[in-house]
Amino acid sequence: MGAKVLEARHVAFDWGNCLIPDPRYVVIPQIAGLVSETIKGSTGRYVEPASVVSVFYDVDGLKRNTWVGVTHFGQEDPIFGDLLMQLNVSPGDAALLAPNILSAYRAKWMEFVKGSKDWNNERVETLKALKEGGAALSILSNDRMHTCRAALEWAGMLDFFGYIATAHEYGLEKHPNVPESRDRFLRETGFRPQETVYVGDDSVRDIKWAKGGGMNAVLYVPPPEFRKGGAAVWRAESGDTEPDLVINNFSELKNSIRTVA
Repeated sequence: MGAKVLEARHVAFDWGNCLIPDPRYVVIPQIAGLVSETIKGSTGRYVEPASVVSVFYDVDGLKRNTWVGVTHFGQEDPIFGDLLMQLNVSPGDAALLAPNILSAYRAKWMEFVKGSKDWNNERVETLKALKEGGAALSILSNDRMHTCRAALEWAGMLDFFGYIATAHEYGLEKHPNVPESRDRFLRETGFRPQETVYVGDDSVRDIKWAKGGGMNAVLYVPPPEFRKGGAAVWRAESGDTEPDLVINNFSELKNSIRTVA
């Protein structure tokens, strides 16, 4: 029996850890020294860079789980403001210093995205093949409108997509408990659920969300350095919702989706 092939007119994607690799495990340690120096310059107190990294991961996890449209990819200055206050910087100083740290973070993030050449090339070739095959390509992601588009531009992928939207623009989280986000996405892209394949790395916010509306769904399992746990752990989070297909290499999509008229 051959490999499973899904039929679609419309292929939609999550972007974080699917189209763009997760930067936090690389970029945050790179700017930890800058944060430490910034705190010392403002308060005269030295904080170990390792402490900066540890506190950042705690703050980041809390904020991105409670704010619609905030993720650990583009970040926002309140996250860095919170980080500074957790490291005993005064609120007033934190409000002024956080935007500078955010700017440094995003510069390193851009370097990281542009430097991920093998990752980017695999996606560019796959997206090109899908589009040349006749599929319409789109994105809906839980992030801010500017950060999603910026990263896609840096990676050379932006022009492949005819429709891009984010939770920030919708004011709605992409989550199975928020069907309004799914309804709006399908309405604005102009495709029926049965014509759509959704590809993402999150078994709840991608797979369960898509399957709940009648779309086919492909679970992409990123390389180990960009996730915690193995493929079994990644899939176990989906509960009672199984993806139609699981892939470990993004290029598998070229042979896994057949465009139909």
